[in-house]
Amino acid sequence: MGAVQRAKRIAYATECVPINERDARILSLLGEGLKLGDIGKKLNLSRESIRLRVAKCHPQQKKLAWRVKSRVSHDKEKRVKTISGLSDIGRQRLSYDPETGLISWLDPGPDAFATLKGYRIFKRNFCGKTAGSISPDGYVKLRLNGASLLAHRVIWAMVYGYDPVDDIDHRDMCRSNNRIGNLRQATRSQNCMNKLTRSDNTSGSKGVSWHKVTGKWSASICVDGHAAHLGVFTNKQDATRAYQEASAEVHGNFSPTRLV
Repeated sequence: MGAVQRAKRIAYATECVPINERDARILSLLGEGLKLGDIGKKLNLSRESIRLRVAKCHPQQKKLAWRVKSRVSHDKEKRVKTISGLSDIGRQRLSYDPETGLISWLDPGPDAFATLKGYRIFKRNFCGKTAGSISPDGYVKLRLNGASLLAHRVIWAMVYGYDPVDDIDHRDMCRSNNRIGNLRQATRSQNCMNKLTRSDNTSGSKGVSWHKVTGKWSASICVDGHAAHLGVFTNKQDATRAYQEASAEVHGNFSPTRLV
C-alpha cells in the first residue's frame, strides 16, 4: 500500500465515529496505518466486513477510498420492486380485460416520454400489444416506470384503486391466471397454504413423507408456522386423506384440497 493511500485511510478513519468497541478498535488500527489484511487477522474479520463497518461509522456515509463491491441479492421477492401510485399509473399506461386476465399497453401520449423518438418507438412496437411475459417462476411480470412488477399486483391496484399491502393469492394456484375473480388478498401464511406439492417433495402428496424408522407414511401440517404431526399410516392414501381433512379444517378457503 502506497503512502498516499495509507494517508487517505488514516484521514478517513479520523473522521469516523465508532458505534461500538470493535469499530473503535478497527478505526484505531486504521489510524496506525495497518493494512486491512493485518487488521482482519488481529480481529478475525474479513476485509469486506471491515470496509462495511468503517463505512457505517462515517457521518456522511460516503464511499470508502477503497471501493466496496455491492452484492446483488438473488431472492425473487427482493428483485420485484414496487412504485407509489400504482393504480393511477397503471390506468394511464395499461388496459385490463377482466375476462381474459390480460393487460395491454395504452398510448400515453408523447408527454410521457423524455424524447419524441422514444415515444414513436413505443407506439410502433408496444402500443396495443399484451404487456408483460410469464417468468420462469410462473408469474406474469412487466416493466413499468423502470421497475419490474408483478402483473397481478398491478391489476389489483387498477381494479380496486389502491396498492395492495398484503400478498395477492391466485385461487386456482395458476400463477399466470390473472382474471380478477381468481385474485384475492391474503397474508403470506395464507398464500403459502394455497399451494400444491413442493418441487423437493418425494411422496407426490402434500404433507406426506416416508418415515424410515417405522417404515410407514407420515402426515403433518403447518399451523401458525409450526409443523403438527397427524400420525403414521401403512398406506400413502390414508396419510394423504389425513392431511386433506386437516387442511380443510385448519386452512379453510385457502386449503388446496378444496379443488381436489
